[in-house]
Amino acid sequence: MRSEPTRSTVPPRSIHIERATAADARAIADVLTEGFDGGGWLEALTRPFWHYALYDDARNRLGADFGDYALWLATHGSAPSQPLGTVELSVRPFGSWNRDTWFWQVGRERFPYVANLAVIPAARRRGIASRLLDRCERAAADWGYDRIYLHALANNDRAVQLYRQRGYRVQKSEAGVQQWWASSGQLLMRKLLPQTEAPADRAAAQPASGFPPA
Repeated sequence: MRSEPTRSTVPPRSIHIERATAADARAIADVLTEGFDGGGWLEALTRPFWHYALYDDARNRLGADFGDYALWLATHGSAPSQPLGTVELSVRPFGSWNRDTWFWQVGRERFPYVANLAVIPAARRRGIASRLLDRCERAAADWGYDRIYLHALANNDRAVQLYRQRGYRVQKSEAGVQQWWASSGQLLMRKLLPQTEAPADRAAAQPASGFPPA
């Protein structure tokens, strides 16, 4: 059985964060499965199926060219095979935030969107989530965007506090059929970024038709 790192064995300076490749798909699935596991019997029952779905999705995403898209993986420096955290950044249509753009969303303004930010329980409170967010924000600025978005569960006080500390501000509270399984609504949060490219230049670079990168 793989030994799990504890708070005493995961010093911040031993954490490495790298851009993920298709070879990291299983490690990403490991982190997401463990990081989002609420410990319920239903989650335990469906864990193998959930893990495989996450692995297959990460493998397909990382094996294709989706343009402005990135996944990062945090690992323990002394044990690179031990994944600790992950995050996904993609450019999505404003309002729907679907990873894949449907035909009726073509032409809708798109912005960088942070998703699947997860850290395994044994490695939390070590600044990993903040460092992963920093990678997303720097990448979004490098891509020429001046803002970045994410969602947080309204009752996840620790996550909301982290986002606020990093400069994210609530844009609106959302609830609907997509949150039927959750005990809380979602907060759409936005952070303004230093601009590295004029908005007009970025708009000119975006495709006018067809399906934009996910």
